Amino acid sequence: MELAVRKGVTPYNALCSRKGSTYSAVNGNVCIGFSSLQRPHTSVTLRHCCRPNVTHPYPNIRVQAAKVTFSSFDDMLEKSEQPVLVDFYATWCGPCQYMVPILEDVSRRMKDKIHVVKIDTEKYPSIASRYGVQALPTFILFKNGQPFDRL
Repeated sequence: MELAVRKGVTPYNALCSRKGSTYSAVNGNVCIGFSSLQRPHTSVTLRHCCRPNVTHPYPNIRVQAAKVTFSSFDDMLEKSEQPVLVDFYATWCGPCQYMVPILEDVSRRMKDKIHVVKIDTEKYPSIASRYGVQALPTFILFKNGQPFDRL
């Protein structure tokens, strides 16, 4: 299997298939998903690169999202009278799972001031790439349909 290398990005399935192998990185062309390195040449051995079995930190909490239908993500942002906090997450992301009860609390306490939306980056990769999401979780605050701030 040929390992596809792009500037700073390697497909996830290629990483998992190469577990235990050593790769090199030169001039920013890195085989393991780093965008830059401190040294001009570095070798890395992949050991546990596959997705961990992430368990929900609060297994008894079930999040109930309000089901609202919009023709598009942009439509939802434009029609919202409140600022919209968008959480870009993935189901396998441990830190994303830890944020679930915190976002629920924010949504409940500030329901009159802010609207909280979760976007699964595996289901909607085009939305994530449009807003430059490179790490998870990523939070973007939208105001009047436009990105206002991000974390």
